[in-house]
Amino acid sequence: MIAMNDPSNSSGKRTCLILDVQSIDKVLDTELSPFAGPRLHPEAASHLMLEANAHPKAGGFDVVFRVPHGSGGSLDDLRTAVRRFANEANLQATREVKEILKDGWFSLWIGLLAVVVFLGIAEVLPLLGDQRFLKAMSESLIIFYWVILWRPAELLLYEHIPPRRRRRVASLLARADVRVGHSPP
Repeated sequence: MIAMNDPSNSSGKRTCLILDVQSIDKVLDTELSPFAGPRLHPEAASHLMLEANAHPKAGGFDVVFRVPHGSGGSLDDLRTAVRRFANEANLQATREVKEILKDGWFSLWIGLLAVVVFLGIAEVLPLLGDQRFLKAMSESLIIFYWVILWRPAELLLYEHIPPRRRRRVASLLARADVRVGHSPP
């Protein structure tokens, strides 16, 4: 697969993804898929998404499947398969983002509850005496606060970013102009 800026687009925001394939029929997974309608072969879908993810700043995509002269296949089926794949990838990424945020908020509430409990323990420990051990235990609880809140913070601040990026790229692929070109001789 080759990626390049589309020379016909003066703004340079669209990226042209060129896939050299044996035939359109080989790109479609018509025999192995139990689902109705055309689907991309898993290897073609994976390769397309991998290449598209390499261009996260693209304003859009043009996807060109280059086939040898005389190769057959339905362009309509190919367009349908690419759009179906991209829409499914978009939906999967959306679900992943929702799941991450749901887990993040749940973990945060559990973490805050644990911090409140440990704060109460930390306040009580110095009242039990002036022993170094109790003071050390009280100070050690500060480390536990950080550990308890680390994962919720990671989920809410960072972990949702990669699936959001995949969702954006899948959305652009769903709107891509899909064409068939011929391989150079």
